Amino acid sequence: MSLRMEARKYQLTVQLMQVNIPDKWDKTTISIASCAYRLNRIKELKTLEGTIRMFPNEVWKHALVCDGWWSNAAITLSPEAISNLAIIDGSVDCIEISSNSVTCFWKELGDDKSVKALAELLQELQNIR
Repeated sequence: MSLRMEARKYQLTVQLMQVNIPDKWDKTTISIASCAYRLNRIKELKTLEGTIRMFPNEVWKHALVCDGWWSNAAITLSPEAISNLAIIDGSVDCIEISSNSVTCFWKELGDDKSVKALAELLQELQNIR
């Protein structure tokens, strides 16, 4: 519960949700109960078509973003974002970037520093257009 209270400091909304994770060959999906930490956009981003999804596991036809992370779209992350991914690595199921929000589905393993790293990562990912 303390992690969720910490998330409020960074204006993140928290919701328990199911997320569908594809297998390596993108043939089937596994539905996982996860906790969504979401940073909502102030205004909908109309230039972003579809949803960009990042996974900590390899998925066929997905682009390598950085060591251990793949995405369904080619994106470039800053060294700070890669560092923040390393802090929360191991507890993240999926990250979604949509026209309305940026969401991290994770297992809430960590401490206040993990929530801060997550918030900084979501802030940066919000700039992807």
